Amino acid sequence: SIVKSIVNTIDYEKFDKLQTKDDMQSEYYKEIQTHLSEVRKTTGLKYLYTMRKTKDDKYIYVVDGSSMDNKDFCSLGDEEKDISDIQAKSFQGITGYEFSTNNWGHLISAYVPIKDKSGNIVGSLGADFDANIMASELNKYKTDIIIIIAAVILIGILIGELLSVILVRSINKLKSKAELVKEGDLTVKFDKIGNDEIGVLTQAFKDMVNNLLSITNEIKNKTQNVVCKIDELHVSFNEINKSTEEIIQVITEVSSGALEQTNNIDEVSKSMNEVFEQVKKSVELANLISNSSNQAMINTSQAIEIFKTSIEKVVTVNNTVENTAKIIKELGDKSKEITSFSEMISQISEQTNLLSLNAAIEAARAGEQGKGFAVVSNEIKALAEQSNNASIQISEIASSMQEEINSAIYAIQNGVIEANEGVNTVTKVNSFLIELNKSSDEAYARVRNIIDAINIIEDGCKYAVNKVCEFAKISKDFNAGSQ
Repeated sequence: SIVKSIVNTIDYEKFDKLQTKDDMQSEYYKEIQTHLSEVRKTTGLKYLYTMRKTKDDKYIYVVDGSSMDNKDFCSLGDEEKDISDIQAKSFQGITGYEFSTNNWGHLISAYVPIKDKSGNIVGSLGADFDANIMASELNKYKTDIIIIIAAVILIGILIGELLSVILVRSINKLKSKAELVKEGDLTVKFDKIGNDEIGVLTQAFKDMVNNLLSITNEIKNKTQNVVCKIDELHVSFNEINKSTEEIIQVITEVSSGALEQTNNIDEVSKSMNEVFEQVKKSVELANLISNSSNQAMINTSQAIEIFKTSIEKVVTVNNTVENTAKIIKELGDKSKEITSFSEMISQISEQTNLLSLNAAIEAARAGEQGKGFAVVSNEIKALAEQSNNASIQISEIASSMQEEINSAIYAIQNGVIEANEGVNTVTKVNSFLIELNKSSDEAYARVRNIIDAINIIEDGCKYAVNKVCEFAKISKDFNAGSQ
């Protein structure tokens, strides 16, 4: 837009009359050369000039805004052979700009066609702006990006290490508790349980141990009751033996007391019935024990399922650590793409420079009040000298950043190894639970064997009661016959 505003100040008819070096002495040449020189100095442009295309397709300078005592000054008619495609299109009526780097540094060039009233192209106005200040700003942006990436990498390393330490420590505590349970100690105490995956796993294991302790105590109490009942049965059998001896004695002495014998048989029958009732109670008690054992098996199976779910969550945590390692590695790859981002920023800065040129033109129109821009021009030169040093520092920082990323990847890989060790430990605890479930199955089978034995005793008692009743009837008949 600045270059377009300069074109509007050019008289195309007088401009078209500037054809030979002699025309450099004309008033209009001096006028336009002075105007271009002032604009160039005010806006900080490196070069500001006009050109035209001859009939034999040569590109020559018309008015150069540089100082005439400058070694780079181009006189009217000097040919320019190094013409870019963008500049060549300006002679076809197309306005354009480009960013280039050459022996004079980084330049932003703008080209605007000069047209007469009929729209014919009579020349082109070119302006070159020193873009080294933009390169300095770009280097500053690169430094900020590098600092941000380094901070993200450091935070990722700290989080990975913290998660690995917490995970391994919690799993080792749970492993020690499981070892105590394996040795038969069901009175283990658990520390404060959190709400994460390890906390859920610890709570499930704690509930399982409590259930096992409750079931064990119940089995112990029921077993004591069974022992008591068996002792009672033993006493009853002793009484039966004693009664049988008395029956034999009564039979041998039937002649002296048949009635007394019958009464004794009735007492034996009552005792056998009491024994039979005790056996029935023992059967019911054994069934209760069987149900308790069966419930213990069910609870153990549920605990195993919960533990399997916990293992899957631990594996998920391990996968998360591995994904973190991949993300950090990708972050290292992304750091290599800073150059492509800087090119995008350069394109944006080109448009910003064009806007700054427009502001400089407006300052030139302000007269004495716009002379402050000369100080800005000197500052721009100083920044250009600093741009080379800044680019070297950026290269060193980029190399250092890549080394830090590699260190982060190494640390994360170590965390993955430790997480795998935690998964192996949890798998061992799961194997212990499976063995515990197997032991519960065997305990349940033994309880069933006890129930079967008690049922056999019950059948034997029934048979004995029936025989005693038959014997009592025979005794009564014998007693009646004796009478």
